[in-house]
Amino acid sequence: MTKRDLKPAVGCELLWNPVEKPVVKGAKKLSKEEAEKASQVTRFAGKSDPKHCETTSHAVMGLVQVEYRGELSANEFFMAELQYDPDGNVIQGSKDEPFYRFRRVGN
Repeated sequence: MTKRDLKPAVGCELLWNPVEKPVVKGAKKLSKEEAEKASQVTRFAGKSDPKHCETTSHAVMGLVQVEYRGELSANEFFMAELQYDPDGNVIQGSKDEPFYRFRRVGN
């Protein structure tokens, strides 16, 4: 398979956004340098719109709406695919824990 064999699936693009770090109540006060480092975005989450992305499913032998998800950081990459029937019910994938998880090992 080469790059010429591939064609983008229009409507299935992941829209990436920075993931905000949760604010911890009662956490120790950070120095100016620590606060600047902590404010840097280190994780991104991406999601497609299932209303605009369709694919053929082997589960129902027909077209279904698909939602792709991804999360990316310096040491981890998570990806998921959820397929929905016309009523919006998940027919492929797990809504509770949809991700395949990959972690960097070593240097």
